[in-house]
Amino acid sequence: MGFSDKYRVDYIGKEILHISKGIVDNPEFREVIEIGGSKEIVAKADVMIEDAVADFLKKIPVNLDGEEKRRRVLCENPLGLIAFDPVDGTNNFVNGSFFYCSIATIFDSPEPKTLGEAVWAGIYDHVSSKRGYFDNGNVYFVNDKGNIPQKPESPRIKSISDLTKDNFLNLSLDFGPREIPEDTKPYDDILAKSWRKNVSCAGYHLMEVASGGSDAYICPVQKPEELVAGIPMIEASGGAVLTFDGKRAGDLPYDFDKRYSIVAARTPQLARELVGMIKSSP
Repeated sequence: MGFSDKYRVDYIGKEILHISKGIVDNPEFREVIEIGGSKEIVAKADVMIEDAVADFLKKIPVNLDGEEKRRRVLCENPLGLIAFDPVDGTNNFVNGSFFYCSIATIFDSPEPKTLGEAVWAGIYDHVSSKRGYFDNGNVYFVNDKGNIPQKPESPRIKSISDLTKDNFLNLSLDFGPREIPEDTKPYDDILAKSWRKNVSCAGYHLMEVASGGSDAYICPVQKPEELVAGIPMIEASGGAVLTFDGKRAGDLPYDFDKRYSIVAARTPQLARELVGMIKSSP
């Protein structure tokens, strides 16, 4: 029996996101702090949320892979593992702009073998209050107007052949908050067919693809704490998440310290076509 057979993973996951919401709503916690070895901006809220979640989990037989403090051993004989990003889009959060999310993913095993093994995942956009959930093989979304579950929208674009001179690809191409012009050159063929947006918040972009708000999302350097939630959510909605060499991202080994290059799209065909366009670009 796995962890989800003995515990209410939906309650645990949603409580983690609720803890996160209570802290990010306080503007005092936007203060930037120093963490030894971190190459990314870290807000006070990042650490406060992760510590609060670790404290909540102490009576539950799981360990925690958190973005800020990595693997935390919370018990001697864990049944499961939780991957967690307390504030995805910290740069946005610190500056009070665009979107920022909290992301929680639950695995039945304390040592998952691949990125695609989640039994539950949740993404909470704290700006729009939109939430996406993957639970028991299904995906649904909740917005700020109430708690009525909503299914993903039907794919607007199923393949590149659906595009016309007046019908562009709704694309998110994400290099983080500090993009340089040279970054986009390998994607010129794709961008020529796209209306591009980027709010530099992977959780938001992945949830938009899963729900149908975007046709595709491309990120050359993607962290696993966001991917493990986005993969099951997008696949359950009928889409695909592939690596730049065309492999299913969910089959990659679970390594919390790795970075990945991924293409996420509303349909597997569109994902494959976009991968091909990247590979053929100069």
